[in-house]
Amino acid sequence: MRRLLKMELRKAIANPYFIVALGIGLFLCCAEAVEVMGRDSFFQYLDEMAAGEGDVFISPASYSCFISWMSVGGDTVWCSIFYQTAPLLAVAPFGWSLASERRSGYVGQIYTRTRRRQYLVAKAVAAFAAGGTVVVVPQLVNLALAATTAPAIAPEVFDVITTGIYHDNLWASWFYEAPGIYVAAYCMLDFVLCGAWAAFVLLLGCLTVNRVAVLTIPYVAIYAVQFLNERIFLALGGIRGFQLSLFENLRAYTTQYVQNGWIIAGEVLLLAGACLLLMRVGCRRDEQ
Repeated sequence: MRRLLKMELRKAIANPYFIVALGIGLFLCCAEAVEVMGRDSFFQYLDEMAAGEGDVFISPASYSCFISWMSVGGDTVWCSIFYQTAPLLAVAPFGWSLASERRSGYVGQIYTRTRRRQYLVAKAVAAFAAGGTVVVVPQLVNLALAATTAPAIAPEVFDVITTGIYHDNLWASWFYEAPGIYVAAYCMLDFVLCGAWAAFVLLLGCLTVNRVAVLTIPYVAIYAVQFLNERIFLALGGIRGFQLSLFENLRAYTTQYVQNGWIIAGEVLLLAGACLLLMRVGCRRDEQ
């Protein structure tokens, strides 16, 4: 099993699709950082304060790199594109591989050397790792770039109007008291969500060998979920809603409804359950 897992991890990471997906993510996140750095200059603030022309009511914490981080303060087109394409970037490195190997007949050779379940588990773990990495690494690079021109100090609660991180947001207290832990928590959340999504999409290859369908139909489905999520609570009379969209749950600042930890945990459990079910279906189908 260990040897099989190493082989699948190598296939998932050492392939051009992983490099292209990671490159696209890095480009979008770096472009977002460059635009924000050119617009919100901490050095200009320091110069104005030194010259006695600055606003004394504005704290240096308002220019914190944690506020400039794309997950919190990203309001550029680059940021929107990144989070809207993140589910696609997550599955691009390896989500197509099972369907491709079943279509080519390669799985027949693998099944003569190892158990079917071990093969599927190894592929799912590799897809999980590749999918999470492709989405999380660019966000960390974005934060690192923001930290080159902004202080790494904790934001103040008074900045809530500009940050949009209110008391009912997920892990809001960490954002104002321990922003480093906040960033780590959201990166871990994104890694798990995108990894679970990539593993689920990969295992859809147990049902079909059409690689295009495996990659595109799930994406269209979660886009439909987002569309309904943005309108269903308004149709019910504007009641307080919750965030179901995978796109919006990947970032700290949401455009409409705040994240709910229990909802997100339910989404992860749902994806995990679907993965187990697809593994079982795949094992039975290949035995026939």
